[in-house]
Amino acid sequence: MTRRIVADAGIVVARGRLATFDEEDYAFLDEVGDVVVKPNPRRAGQGHHGRPSTNPDELDAALARAREQHPDVLIEQRAAGDDLRLVVIDHKVVAAALRRPAEVIGTGHPSHRA
Repeated sequence: MTRRIVADAGIVVARGRLATFDEEDYAFLDEVGDVVVKPNPRRAGQGHHGRPSTNPDELDAALARAREQHPDVLIEQRAAGDDLRLVVIDHKVVAAALRRPAEVIGTGHPSHRA
């Protein structure tokens, strides 16, 4: 339900599906072009980083690694942009976080003396 509400608000929501470990997984990869594969966070808990996949061989390897963590595996469309995380309890957003890739900012020069 949260995905539908967010999408209806105009926020792009990556498509996803539970892996079936058959041709449908490859069809989904062909359709969206770039995916992330991870153990289903609803079943395996948070903290598992997904494995990017852009071709069938990468998909096979990612599915095998994720399946080692939990038999339920999620395949999600990999989309450009920021990663918005929402915590919804009793149909209300109680927390939100915008995750961005790590970034190093500096002068390129050491700040200490040798």
